[in-house]
Amino acid sequence: MIELKYPTNISQLLGIYFKNLFDSNFNYKGKRVNIKNRFIIFDNKYAIFRNQNITFEDLIYANPEKLKEIIRDIGKLDDSCLKELKEIFNYNKFQNSITSFLKENFKFKTCFYCNQNFISNFTTQINDKIEIKSSFVIDHFYDKATFPYLALSFYNFIPSCYICNSTVIKGSSNCFVNNCISPNNKDFDFDKRVKFKTIIINNNLQFTNKDDIKLLLREDYSNKFSDYLKIFQFENRYKAHKGYISEIIEKRIKYPDSKIKEPAEFTQQTQEEVKKDLFGKYILDDIFDLSKIQLSKLTKDILSELKII
Repeated sequence: MIELKYPTNISQLLGIYFKNLFDSNFNYKGKRVNIKNRFIIFDNKYAIFRNQNITFEDLIYANPEKLKEIIRDIGKLDDSCLKELKEIFNYNKFQNSITSFLKENFKFKTCFYCNQNFISNFTTQINDKIEIKSSFVIDHFYDKATFPYLALSFYNFIPSCYICNSTVIKGSSNCFVNNCISPNNKDFDFDKRVKFKTIIINNNLQFTNKDDIKLLLREDYSNKFSDYLKIFQFENRYKAHKGYISEIIEKRIKYPDSKIKEPAEFTQQTQEEVKKDLFGKYILDDIFDLSKIQLSKLTKDILSELKII
């Protein structure tokens, strides 16, 4: 739901990630993998990788757009090949190292799928030792079972909350088959295309409390994210926030544009500054990163619907 943006020094960080990965015991059946040559050299079953000119570096560095190309180029693999690839790209063996790398070099705040739950770092003390913990889990956008050769691909990692990465929600949904777009893809324009909307559902068409509104999440003029919406069930999950939405609506009823001028004059602020004080200065900032604040996408859409922004 929220675009995943990387820091300006991402190239440097990727170099560190690659080095950390292969400084580890990266081997297969006792043989260390030669990362300088073209992909797998164990037997002819992997000739398809060599024919497509795909290197280890490609698999680790490939951006989201390139990952799709790699999947198409490699095509469907037989079960024995998949089994061996799962052993070679054994994510469990590297999980602690990968999690530590992300925790130390990135400051995630909210889940990039739902924007409901925090995934921030926090410190804890264990036996006089201060440790950094994190509440995020790493979701593989292209699942490890179907695409084991992407299990260690940096741009296949989406930091998410436990709920979005659970079998209850995403599970092993094949995002490639469903033609979903990853939050770190340059074409991920979810915020532009898909909007939260409210409608009054009582007979008088008047808002009195949260039970008078129905929350919808709709994509206008396209179905680019239709499968994405189905997999993550956002509309059903966000029904729990109707009370929060009703508070925004009540505040807007109390402070229409005509009544914002007076507090602006009294506090010697502009009307826009008063709106920020009333409805959230961060959300109303044009350059604000939505991933930093919980429910920011929902808040922004409702404020737009109420003509506050």
